[in-house]
Amino acid sequence: MADPFALQSFKKLLFLTMVTTILWSCKLLTAFAEEEGDPKFEVMYEWKAINYSWDSLDDGSAMRRYKNYIPINNAISGVKIWKDRAYLTVPRWRRGVPSTLNWVPICDAQQDPSCPRSPPLTPFPSWEMQEPGNCSAIQYVQAVEIDPLGRMWVLDVGRRNILSPLPDNRCKAKLILLDLEGGGRVIHTYEFPDRVAPRLDSFLNDLVVDVNGNSPDGSDWFAYITDSGGVPTLGGGIVVYSLGTDESWRVTDLTSMRARIPSSFARVGGSLAILAFNVDGIAMSPKGRRDPQVYYSPLGSRGLYSLPVTALRNSKDRSAAPFVRYYGRKKSQSDGMMMDSEGNLYFGLLTLEGMGVVNDTALESTNGEYVGEDMLFMDPERLQWVDGLGFDNDGSLWFITNRLQNLEFFNVDLKEVNYRLNRFRTGTKSYMN
Repeated sequence: MADPFALQSFKKLLFLTMVTTILWSCKLLTAFAEEEGDPKFEVMYEWKAINYSWDSLDDGSAMRRYKNYIPINNAISGVKIWKDRAYLTVPRWRRGVPSTLNWVPICDAQQDPSCPRSPPLTPFPSWEMQEPGNCSAIQYVQAVEIDPLGRMWVLDVGRRNILSPLPDNRCKAKLILLDLEGGGRVIHTYEFPDRVAPRLDSFLNDLVVDVNGNSPDGSDWFAYITDSGGVPTLGGGIVVYSLGTDESWRVTDLTSMRARIPSSFARVGGSLAILAFNVDGIAMSPKGRRDPQVYYSPLGSRGLYSLPVTALRNSKDRSAAPFVRYYGRKKSQSDGMMMDSEGNLYFGLLTLEGMGVVNDTALESTNGEYVGEDMLFMDPERLQWVDGLGFDNDGSLWFITNRLQNLEFFNVDLKEVNYRLNRFRTGTKSYMN
């Protein structure tokens, strides 16, 4: 018979060995992380304050634009990649944003030491197209999409200074198609009617482009656009635009598209954030999927929902409630989201300062029981408020972090890094491929 005291001593020794091993493993991992950096994503550019290529102005408006520039009100929100450029949006939430649609060259500092760490933004397609108050120019851009034909779908909110007590509502919301191969030439402009995007309270936030058409020139493609505006608890909507017929309509659902009071407030980066906005993030199934879905989530909600494309196309100006699919609650509220060519849905997790992912095959096989997203990475310093996302053609996902919780309450500290353009290797491409 074994000695009970010896057995107890052996158990204690085994436990202490396990604890010591775990502690040393953690120490080694920490040392590796400090030495090598986070291997999962890399910061390509970072800014304490956003600046612009003022020297590209060749007329008398340079000084006027510079005088009206208020650095703390300039925050990068969206990103899309095309060839050797990253296109960045700077929404006109408040006064003092000289250019709302811009670009920077893609440059890898690890390969080229001459790459600037904080490059100035160059207005796109021109300074003239950025004139505030000129309704034929671009007024407020938060999101764009670039289709496989090299056309940029620019979503112009129209309204400016919407986080101010007196927003400027003189311009209607519109969708502008620009030819990137043609230097940003305007191909088409569509103004949304007030019944689809009310001029006084709409907030066209983000969009996806449905390339599941039969026309090789993309003339029969659609755009699906989230409208986060309106009274938070009464819901927003999804706006559908048909390029083929050049018309738009609005699809609503009170349950899935509205912000919810318990989720409309959160702590992000240690500070209070007000998230009382309706349907916000949007993503779409990869090209060629059977029964393609459009996934979405309000900013002020943790719920994840989808609507089949057929319902969006056929539910003109009415509720789509019978067709809504509910998958469950994400670990946190999220802002931007995007799906890749393999059906992986990526989105930020605001209160966790991280990035999550879930596959559409897993979503559709759950029968209403959410499988939960995988956490790709967390970083309480560099991943405060993951916003816009975009894929390049080399298998990487690019995304913005911008600390919007500080902009909300006038707490932007220009002595700290506030805005980052990050890159994460996925080995996949955009949902449109």
